[in-house]
Amino acid sequence: MQNTYNTCITLYYVHNTVLGDILVTPLPFINTNLFDFTDETPIIIDESVLTPDYIPPTLFGRDLQMRDVAHLFKPTFRNGSATNCLIFGPPGCGKTVVSKYVLKSVVVKIEHDKVIRNKLLDKQIELQACDLNLFKNKLDQLELDQLDNLKTSVPNVDLLWAYINCKKYYTTSSILHYLITFLDPTNQIARKGVPLDVYYNTLFSLMKTKNVAIILILDEIDFLKSDNILYNFTRAVANDEVEGRQFISIIGLSNSVKFEESLDPRTLSSAGFDKIHFPSYTAEDIIKILQDRVEMAFAPGSIDIDTIAKCARNSAQAEGDVRKSIKVLKTAAKFAERRGSNVIAIDDLFAAEDEVQKNELYDSVLLVSDRHKLVLLSILKILNYRPVAKTGQVTYIYDLLCPRIDMEIRDRKVVSNAISALEMQSLIQTTTVHRGRQGGTTRLITIKHEDRKDMFRAIFEDKLFKEELNLYDPVAENVSLLQD
Repeated sequence: MQNTYNTCITLYYVHNTVLGDILVTPLPFINTNLFDFTDETPIIIDESVLTPDYIPPTLFGRDLQMRDVAHLFKPTFRNGSATNCLIFGPPGCGKTVVSKYVLKSVVVKIEHDKVIRNKLLDKQIELQACDLNLFKNKLDQLELDQLDNLKTSVPNVDLLWAYINCKKYYTTSSILHYLITFLDPTNQIARKGVPLDVYYNTLFSLMKTKNVAIILILDEIDFLKSDNILYNFTRAVANDEVEGRQFISIIGLSNSVKFEESLDPRTLSSAGFDKIHFPSYTAEDIIKILQDRVEMAFAPGSIDIDTIAKCARNSAQAEGDVRKSIKVLKTAAKFAERRGSNVIAIDDLFAAEDEVQKNELYDSVLLVSDRHKLVLLSILKILNYRPVAKTGQVTYIYDLLCPRIDMEIRDRKVVSNAISALEMQSLIQTTTVHRGRQGGTTRLITIKHEDRKDMFRAIFEDKLFKEELNLYDPVAENVSLLQD
């Protein structure tokens, strides 16, 4: 026993800068052999390059889309507000990274122009002071033209941009609180229990005090609980909530063009959204993107071009989601490292694709609201008996599940909205069919067989759901429901 104890002791040497000696502090039960991997040559040398938040210095396959987004800011260089816009496209097609890239670029452009303008103004003042009467010393014509242009094109307001994912911040109060603390990190306004008009007044007051305009990226804008905030932001200038060139402009990102149909006509009229559509990346685009990330993030020689190309082609054949492709490469690298290799094999890639698909589906279900989970569970229980579920059947089963966890049933439209939201997240697939002589339409809903097990597992992560709904089978108790 004594020998075992001794092998688990590590002596840490700490230099005492005051006394100038070395202190030896024994820490028992620390096994340094657990961390032998720190001496290995890793495949991934910079993980930050592989994160969803990383904005690369060069974007591939999105030149046209970058120009379209950049064009939204043309009015800001002519004493106006940036144009509101809705950007549509499938997941992982570059909507977020392009928006962030262009916004970073426009801020740099404005700051650069301010520096040049101020230098020319200082030079003009200095030269005039040297010979005020003769005024022989002055800016040359090119400099004068440049200064005249910069005086009108450089905004007399600080342009800031903020990114908000509406899956996390989906209520008006949470978004307003985020923007208030974004402008003033020291502000102590409460996160909850504050009237909305207090939030609005605080935000607009900060914008006036700091003389700022805000470009607001609302990612996953479909998840907004209310579109009132869009209306109020786009009416802020007209309602004299802010002054001068201060404004809040919206760039909304959505996977579905149907989002616009859910907006109040007043909001659509007030915002005057431009619309930009992003296509999926091609295999060639994804290869370039992955090669670029590999060069920055991976050790040289750790993956060959054929493996990168295979990953890109698989992604393009599926849905062209480049974020998923990057995650697959990152996972494949970790698989290779775990088996003690510093080279990613094709089998690592295949295993990583399965792992990422499973994890993304599982994580997506975990993130949906309890009410949407209940609708999803209703669909899954019906699909245990039938190849497809109908909207009416789902509503019926949902009504039976709600009371078992003390959840209020609410209006039937809740189920319809939930089905639409689940489809937008690619968790379910639907087909709308006409009901013939019965009139009207219904949706036929299905879920891939290979996805159902992980969906059940994610839903029943919630202890209440597992205890009350796991073994309950309302379909078996209502067989007549399944009859056409």
